[in-house]
Amino acid sequence: MLMLTNLATPAPHTPRRRRYYFTLLSWLPTYFVKDLGMDLSQASFMSMVPAMTGFLVSNAAGRFADWLLAGGMPLPTVRKTVQSISMLGSAAAMAGALAAEQPAWVVGLMIAGLTAHPFTLAGLFCTPNDLSSRYAGALLGISNTCGALGAVTGIAACGLLLDATGGSWEAGLYWPLIGVLLAGIYAYVAHCDNNPIDFDARDNSRFEWEDRMRSGLKGLGLPISG
Repeated sequence: MLMLTNLATPAPHTPRRRRYYFTLLSWLPTYFVKDLGMDLSQASFMSMVPAMTGFLVSNAAGRFADWLLAGGMPLPTVRKTVQSISMLGSAAAMAGALAAEQPAWVVGLMIAGLTAHPFTLAGLFCTPNDLSSRYAGALLGISNTCGALGAVTGIAACGLLLDATGGSWEAGLYWPLIGVLLAGIYAYVAHCDNNPIDFDARDNSRFEWEDRMRSGLKGLGLPISG
């Protein structure tokens, strides 16, 4: 249970990162068509650009992180640096797009924000292996599950906010995602140190509610394992 509750693990932080990326990627074609007046083919192509540039950016992020490590920067600082580039870069791009008046600038800044996202592959994404090579697979699986929940709820929340605000993209898309990115990088920098954790040595007892549930099931005569 320590993997779920300890703020040093990536599980509590992944939903914020995924909420930004997949919410924006999902709603971008609609935004381009309805707010910027693009046709569907143009909007679809422009929405594909971050995926095409992601390969180059992710490789650059890895090399940049290796360069920082080779220069003697502590591992936790390296992870926080590249993660800050990812999330603060994306937040700055969205803020710039919000202030921009020319559609070309809006499109360029939106794409730039998504293009900065792959820096997270040298930051938060590496955290499971930093914390525990033995449990890296389990940590990454838990983190991705939490991230998927963040993405699903973010996409739905954007639609609900658009309906509630009469189609305001500022209130439905821009400000919520900027807030998510800023909250996410604060939480990661403040709580995730990337120093190894011995999950076998720490107290890994069950949650209090789990013990109550087990007692209730046992009272009903249901088989309990573990």
